Amino acid sequence: MSHITPEERLLELIKKAQGSLKIKKELKIFNKVNIILIGIIVIVISVFAMDVVKSKKNISDLEADLSGLKIMPLPQPADIKEIAVEDIKEAVVAKIEMPAPEKSLAVDLNLLGIITGDEKQAIIEDRKEGKAYFLYPGDNLEGFEVISITDTGVILDRDGEKIELKI
Repeated sequence: MSHITPEERLLELIKKAQGSLKIKKELKIFNKVNIILIGIIVIVISVFAMDVVKSKKNISDLEADLSGLKIMPLPQPADIKEIAVEDIKEAVVAKIEMPAPEKSLAVDLNLLGIITGDEKQAIIEDRKEGKAYFLYPGDNLEGFEVISITDTGVILDRDGEKIELKI
């Protein structure tokens, strides 16, 4: 048998009382949370219930009087092959002539290279004549004016038609 002093016994009672107080506090918090959740659920259910009641009242607004409408008879089945053949025989097909695309003179031009430096130069080959030309911005070749020379290409202009040649 263990001899427990009155002080130890009092200490044990105090410790047990503190533990039960913590549990009661947690239960109070738990109860508050439950009450809040139940309140939210009641509000949500009441909103949905009100919508259902309102929608039943509005159903009469969706009804229409069909007494004055004329009901058309169902179409008779037809031979689709026969109709298709007749339509093909009677169809008039108009031929649309598309103008041939204009062959641009730039098709005969090929950018061989670009010389960079203070003044850039473009080396353009005329395939038709078999000649190569070293051109500066502002120079003309077969009616095309060299507008600009970049590191990757040349922009040519002929009567407002801009053409870009790339390496």
